[in-house]
Amino acid sequence: MGKNPQMRIHQRSPSGEGGCQNVIVADDGGAPAASSIHVSMLLASVPPGRSWRHPGSGTASTTSDERRSERRFLLNRRLDVRPYDLVTAPVIPAAEWAWRRQSIWSQTAGKLKAGPHRLWGIRMGLTAAAAALALAGSQVKTVGLPASIALAVAAALSMAAVALLRGRQNVEQVRRWTRARSVSEAIKTEVFLFLSQSGSYDGPDRERRLEAEVQRLEHEVGDLQRYTDGVRAKDRSLPAVHDVASYLDVRVRQSQLEGYYEPKARLMRQRLRALKAVEVTLALVAAALAAVAAIWPSVGAWAAAVTTAGGAVAAYVASERYEFLWIEYSRTASELRRLHDRRTAADGRPISGSELVAECEQVISVQNQAWMAKWGEEENAAVVG
Repeated sequence: MGKNPQMRIHQRSPSGEGGCQNVIVADDGGAPAASSIHVSMLLASVPPGRSWRHPGSGTASTTSDERRSERRFLLNRRLDVRPYDLVTAPVIPAAEWAWRRQSIWSQTAGKLKAGPHRLWGIRMGLTAAAAALALAGSQVKTVGLPASIALAVAAALSMAAVALLRGRQNVEQVRRWTRARSVSEAIKTEVFLFLSQSGSYDGPDRERRLEAEVQRLEHEVGDLQRYTDGVRAKDRSLPAVHDVASYLDVRVRQSQLEGYYEPKARLMRQRLRALKAVEVTLALVAAALAAVAAIWPSVGAWAAAVTTAGGAVAAYVASERYEFLWIEYSRTASELRRLHDRRTAADGRPISGSELVAECEQVISVQNQAWMAKWGEEENAAVVG
């Protein structure tokens, strides 16, 4: 006898009726909707009047002829089945389901960002190394020809690697990352609107609306679904938000102001200042070497190498958008702080709790859209150039 086939039942209430109907699917079937109850069992008989799916084809049984045919199929498979108790799992609320989907998209965006982000740093290092190796090769030619040739070959390989990395860096990579990040942030916004009962989530059908909106957002990035394969949602609880006051405390103050925008603004400022200091230092060293070259001409070539290194640092600073992000994070933090403390519109008029939540989410959304647009347009210019 073969192994007992594993089945799942999706139990849901028919529209306009009491009670439930069971739909049996195979274990390898698709994920059920967030509002379903999942019941796992080993294959058992199907009571009369129930509807179910073919475990092989997944086709729903709708007519009496089909039901009899499918029932015979299942009964034929019961030859080696022993009775087991049903084990039911709790309903997954729409908000928890959406929160899991947001986690998956957030991790996917991080995975897609790693490629372009890492390539910029590698290109900067290889560019500076190639200039230094080429210069060193020309300087040691009088000392030993093999060493000079080895350094020249290393310089050539470094420049070839830079060219190859530039070829791999394309606009589509950045577009995939920003789109994944966009849907992640959009789902997060919908979850917080749902939890605070704001916007369109203040009615009795709020769970249905949330599920429909998340599915719509994911449908728009259907071509990116393959990048979510193997990504599991992090084990985390829903934010402790249940009204406008808790939203302002958890989402705005703790998460966005104290946990993200204010520390990020300080970090961008520190990195920008540190790299600018390196850039200025290299420029001064290059000027000093150029001056010394008047006495020792062989030193003059090193001024060019240092200048190249300084240019690579400047290009890296531009590619990382440190200055732009510093300004954007500071501006967003200031606006969110005003909304949190004053709870008024931009013109000073009082606004309702639902309007306040929508305004906060709009500020966050505008900042996200701004940096994504900046990445897209500058990356496009860099690749084309």
